[in-house]
Amino acid sequence: MSTLIVDCGSGLTRAAVFWGDAGNRVHACEASASTGQAEPFALPRIVDVLTEGGSALRRWVASIQELVVATGCTSTVIGATGGLRQAEAAGRVTPRMLASLGELLRELVPAAEFRSLSGEDEARAELGAVQHVADLTLPPSVPRPIGMLSGGGMTSQVGRHDPPGAAASFLSVTHGLIDAAASLCERADGAADEDARSCAIEAFGARLAAEVSASGRRGQLRGTLVAIEMVGACGSADEYGGRFAGLARQVGQRVVGKAALVAALREHLQQWARGGAVASRHEAYAGLLPAELLGLAGLADEGASFYLCRSFEVAPGVTLKPSWSLGVYLSRSSAPPPPPSPPSPPSPPTRLLLLLLLLRS
Repeated sequence: MSTLIVDCGSGLTRAAVFWGDAGNRVHACEASASTGQAEPFALPRIVDVLTEGGSALRRWVASIQELVVATGCTSTVIGATGGLRQAEAAGRVTPRMLASLGELLRELVPAAEFRSLSGEDEARAELGAVQHVADLTLPPSVPRPIGMLSGGGMTSQVGRHDPPGAAASFLSVTHGLIDAAASLCERADGAADEDARSCAIEAFGARLAAEVSASGRRGQLRGTLVAIEMVGACGSADEYGGRFAGLARQVGQRVVGKAALVAALREHLQQWARGGAVASRHEAYAGLLPAELLGLAGLADEGASFYLCRSFEVAPGVTLKPSWSLGVYLSRSSAPPPPPSPPSPPSPPTRLLLLLLLLRS
């Protein structure tokens, strides 16, 4: 049995197929690749189609319906996270818009489950995904407890068990990286500004520092924090066109202390700040990602460790990307099956036959 999970992110709408093999090993594949298509599945972000509504929203839902048919999955989950939460809080997405989405989903994809994940929902699912891959890949020497630090375009999530065996605690921080990247591009377009990058780093860092302080958790996280999703890309030499190759050589896919991580991130940001005009929002977004991780590191105790990795090889040739999608799949697949339906009462002719058999005996 396979599950299609559609991730309505703050940047794009993507999808993946998850399934388990006979040995209970979990596998995942980009949704279009599972159907033999070369181009990854990608739709506009959910906030944009909700605000536009009408035919744009119908086309968006219809594209998901076509993907459901193409993949042949037995179940479908459509989930929205920080981007939608922020748009609802700002009033850009209204209950009426969400009601229109619900009507179209019931019409075109009636078997799909739509979830608007809270910050805690998202963090809980991501922590489950991280602990799944950590148990399969990280040796016992890695300091425990294993926690999770996830960063995206609008929000970041933290999940941890501290002390080990305690109930998990969660935190969601709203930072608006996408908005900061857009502001940097607008400033760069207006006039030549040699300080545009450094000013953007300072402004974004100050905003994130205020959010971290407001959380009341500054300097409290201990153990090992596995950085995943966008901030996990800072530990990869291949992500974002190799922009983080130098950073990855210092801190990628290995356990590093907080001081070493902070020093490497600051050095990288100082070099990027001298790069001149910003050509695109994509470049601005990638440039500010290390600043997001640097700000989030403020949540950690000085003795904490970090492990930056966006994708883990959990078995030879089998890779898994820790994400809320993986966490949701794991929770669904481990849930006990529903109890069997009670037997239907015998029909009147059957009751009569039983009565005759009893009389004959």
